[in-house]
Amino acid sequence: MIMTVISVICFTSCGSKKATLETYMNDHPDDKAKIEETVASSDMPGLSVDFSGNEMIYTFELSGMEGITEEYIKSDIAKQLFESGLENQADTFKKVANTVLDEVRKNEKSIDSISLTVKYTYNDEVITSATYETDPVS
Repeated sequence: MIMTVISVICFTSCGSKKATLETYMNDHPDDKAKIEETVASSDMPGLSVDFSGNEMIYTFELSGMEGITEEYIKSDIAKQLFESGLENQADTFKKVANTVLDEVRKNEKSIDSISLTVKYTYNDEVITSATYETDPVS
């Protein structure tokens, strides 16, 4: 009898899929749509959002932007400017990640942290990126 109970507990808890930000978004399409709509309505052309595991990924595709050439985007000056921008906006990106985590945790307490990765790309080649972690859950 005890072995049966242990087996049932193991099959129901050991075999269950651990919740991640990605699975949460897939299971809550309205929440995912809100984020995607916010990104789509931003003033940033070429911005998209994806979810992978506990990571939210903002990608700024620069190839379609007027006046941005491949030669410029791959220069050291451009890379330094984008890296500086990522540093200067670190608090903003971290706040976004914490806000998303706060909203997700209203329904999914098992997700303790997420990260927000911001990537600047040109023709899908990453020029520079940075990752911001959420504050510890208290």
